[in-house]
Order: sequence, then C-alpha cells, then structure tokens
Amino acid sequence: MAEAAPKFEEVLDVIGHIGVMQWILIAFSIIQETSIALSIYFLIFAESNNPTWSCDPVNRTFGVEGLNRTDQCPTEGVYCTNITYDAGFTSIVTEWNLICERYYMGKMTVSLFFLGLTMGTLVSGQLADLFGRRMVILATWALVMVTQTCLGFMPTFESYLAVRMINGLSAGSLAVVSSILPMEYVGSKWRVAVSLRMGWRIGYFITIGLAYGIRKWQHLSFACGLFCVPFFPFAWFFMPESARWSIQRGRFDEAMYWIGMIAKANRKPSPDVSLLKRIAHVEGEVAAKAKKYTYVALFRTKKYAVRTLVIMFAWMSLSLAENGLLTMTSGLTGTVYTNMAVTGTFNFFSRLTAFFVLNLTWIGRKRGFAIYFSFAVVCNFAIMILDLTGYLKDNPMVTTWLVITAFGGMSGAWSSAFIFCSELYPTLIRSLATSNANFTNRLAGVLAPQIVLLGILYPPASFVIFGSFATISIVLVMIFIPETLNKPLPEEVPSGKRQQDAEEMKTVEATDLMEKTSEERGDSC
Repeated sequence: MAEAAPKFEEVLDVIGHIGVMQWILIAFSIIQETSIALSIYFLIFAESNNPTWSCDPVNRTFGVEGLNRTDQCPTEGVYCTNITYDAGFTSIVTEWNLICERYYMGKMTVSLFFLGLTMGTLVSGQLADLFGRRMVILATWALVMVTQTCLGFMPTFESYLAVRMINGLSAGSLAVVSSILPMEYVGSKWRVAVSLRMGWRIGYFITIGLAYGIRKWQHLSFACGLFCVPFFPFAWFFMPESARWSIQRGRFDEAMYWIGMIAKANRKPSPDVSLLKRIAHVEGEVAAKAKKYTYVALFRTKKYAVRTLVIMFAWMSLSLAENGLLTMTSGLTGTVYTNMAVTGTFNFFSRLTAFFVLNLTWIGRKRGFAIYFSFAVVCNFAIMILDLTGYLKDNPMVTTWLVITAFGGMSGAWSSAFIFCSELYPTLIRSLATSNANFTNRLAGVLAPQIVLLGILYPPASFVIFGSFATISIVLVMIFIPETLNKPLPEEVPSGKRQQDAEEMKTVEATDLMEKTSEERGDSC
C-alpha cells in the first residue's frame, strides 16, 4: 500500500496542538478583534443616538414665531435658531446638527461605514492569500487604530465621512484575517477557542465603559483608537507568518523557522527535517499548480459550490436576525448602557458554552449551529406572536429578555458558523472562503434596517422574514454541510474533475470506516 501523503497536522503532533505560542497567537487575535469592536460599537454612542433638542423657531417673513420647540422640526417657511441639546453626551448629531432635514446624514455615516466593512471583506481574503497573513494583519490593524483616532480631529462632516469609510474598510479586512492565522496553527479540538472570537465581547464591554466615562465624542474616538496601540509592537516582533501558507508558497526555510520558534516556545522538539521536506514537496506540488486563486475556486465543483452557497445563506441569515434585533434595541426598556451590558454578558457566557458544546462528539459543529440558532428563532417568533396579541404593551421587559436570549443564541451560532467555514476549505482558499462569507454578513447588515422598516407597514413582516431565513438556514446546514469535528484541515484545492471528487469521497469513506472500527475496538475493550 502506498504511503499516505504527509499532512501539516503531523507537524502539530510534534510541536504541540496547543501551547504557549498558540495561546499567544490567540491572544493577538483577541486584541485585534477588540480594536474592530471598538470601531464598530463606537457608532452606537457617537453616530446612532437621538438626543432631545430644542430651538427657537423663526419665520422667514415675520421673524420670531413664538416659544421654543422640543423635538419638533420646523414647518415650511420656518427655520430653527439657538439649537440646544439635552443629552448626557455629545455626538456627531450635536456637532453638525444632524436633525430634521439633515437627519439622513447621520444615518449615512453608518451606511458608509458598513459599506467599507463590506468592501474590506472582499479584498482581504485575496490579499492574505497573496501576500501572507502576517503582513495583511499588521497593515489593516494599524490602519484601524489610526483612522479611528483621526475621526476625532475631523473638522467637517464630509471629512468625517471619508475617514469613517476608510476605517470600515480596514476593520472589515482585519475581521476576516485576524482569526485565520491562529486557526492554522492549532489542532482540531482547539479551533473552537479561536472561533469564539472573544475580542468582540471584550471590545463591546470596553466601549460601554469608555462611553459611560467619556461623554465627549471626540475624546471617545481617541480612546477607542488608542486603546490597543500598546499591544501592536509585541505583534510586530512576535507574531509569526502562517507556516502552512509559507510552505504552499515555496518559502520552506521561512516555514521551518516559524515552526522551530513555536516548538521552542512550547518546549517541544523541532519536527524531523525529512518530515518537513516531504510536506514541503507535497505542498510545493500543490502550490506549483496553484497560481493566484480567485473566488471562482469556491464554486469550481458542485460539492464546493453547494457548500459555499449554504454557508453564505447561513451567515446572511445570522446577520439579518442579529442586525435586525440590534436596530430594535433602541426601543427596549432601560438605558442603553444597561441593555448593552446585560446583552453582552449573556453573549459572553453563550460563547463560553460554545467551546464545550461544539467539541462534544454527539453534537459537533453543525448540530451546535442548529441548537443555538433555534433559540434565536423561537425568541423571534415569540416576540411576533406576543406583540400581535398586545401582551408586550403591558409587559415591555418580556421583549427585552426575549431579545437578550435571542442574541445569546446567535452568539453561539456565530461560533459554529465561523469554525465550520474555516474547516471546510483548503489553506490556499481559506481566506477567500471566510472573506466571501463575511461579504454576505456585511451585506445583510445593510439590508436589515430596511427590513425593519417594513414593520411600519405591517408589524409582523420583519419577524416573519428574519425567522424564515433562520429556519431555512438551519435546515440547509443540517443537510449539506458535513461534520468537521476532529477532521484535519483540507490542503488540496478542488480541481473540478469528477475523478478527484470520487477519490476524495473514497478517502472520506475510508477515514470514517477506520474511525468506526477504532470505536468498535474501544467499546469491545
């Protein structure tokens, strides 16, 4: 029987599936995600708030019209003077008077920021696969912090818009690649630790704390931008390049250097040189055939096309439900600080449970996705039914807790969705796959507020849409997405040939048969 081609997992068997260096990589990823979260949640306090205001109305023909008005836009022929705001904090709304006929300009900042996020997710995967994970991570991370800090210096609304869009572009790029690097250095069991993306939750709480203590939006912008700067030099000197990527790009000496550094940090022996050379030979052949992959590679075979479309739909469904409910939270009982703190706490513990649930052999990745997302679906339809019956008018706290529970369910579902997306694709197109899924995520973030507006015409409409998308995505994932728990990351890019698909299917069947045989032997013992 021919010897099986060596896999990178054999290197991890030697240097350790998890160790000091891998935890450092995960820590860097969490800090980078914290920077992204600070930029995103900054908008809740600086861009999306609606402060109470008053003004002295003046008739263009007859002069002063009378007593000042509160939250009432002037009628035709009347304009406001001496606008004052009764708010506990400033924002771009109070800075540039984005009220009444200028109200849409405030919403424009959010739209352009998410447009930048969407564009960033499209280009980052391609850049990371061409130039390496490390270079793209450092460049986009630096740009996130610089642009977030510069927002507070912008003298005009137009300049603020331009910088905010660049901030979104860099944040979207970093969001895609920040978790790819540690994912490629840890064993299967520990990939869930990467997929938890705890940096988002940490950044969420830090933003609440900063906004509570800093009520001037320019100072809040400085704080959000500079918070993670002290960690950047450590990443510059100690964050390695992906050895998988280096090998597949023919940079074998570089790959051996990074692997040796991790082995030394983990107090493990360096892998045998012959093993690295055999892996280099196999990966080198793959890299020689691979030129510069594009998004077409995700749809090259029927099997990969179906998986890619299902993942896109699942990420879109999650984003629609999450951003839709987030848009509705402004009307919840309680202050924005309290609601955000309680929701964040619930999400935090949901992510922690996901670490254990998604590693259970009888649940795994896709069943975990279905379980967590089902919580959100039930809460979604519960809000719709209770609202139609009029029960929520007398019990507003029920809505708050249902929304919080839904967010918790979606938090766990996100962990599962991210990890099976990363585990289904080969190294050379893994960033492209994550980038592609993130694109649908950001696109749904743009669409969600528009779907919420349908509730003005017909209250149950938005809940029906969110719930239907979620239900369909659960069914599709359970049918078309294979279980990836305890499976090695694929290395070969699909060629589109039926013969290769057949060979891959035989390999999967043989692997499953071997695992089943091992389990039976273990049971018999």
